[in-house]
Order: sequence, then structure tokens, then C-alpha cells
Amino acid sequence: MAKIITRYDPKPIPDRRFDWSAVTEDYDLGSPAGYGRTEQEAIDDLLMQIEED
Repeated sequence: MAKIITRYDPKPIPDRRFDWSAVTEDYDLGSPAGYGRTEQEAIDDLLMQIEED
């Protein structure tokens, strides 16, 4: 499995669901990306999307 890269980028809105993002190191436009309130939520979201493919 490819390495997972996370990023913390809080938006200027009160909704925290998209503060963290997670992608694989070989990310390309259209590849799965995970989002969450925490780093772990973003990773879990990404892994769930990868499993579905």
C-alpha cells in the first residue's frame, strides 16, 4: 500500500469536517481523498474509499 499523506488546513467556516485531508503519495486528480475533523478521521475516510474501489 502507498504511503498516506495528511494535511491540516482549517477553513474559515465553523464546520470542522474538512479540517484534515488524507491522500496516498501517488495521488492524482480523481484519486480518492479522505476528509475529517481529526487526522485519524481523514485517514479512515480515505481507507474506506480505497476499500470500496
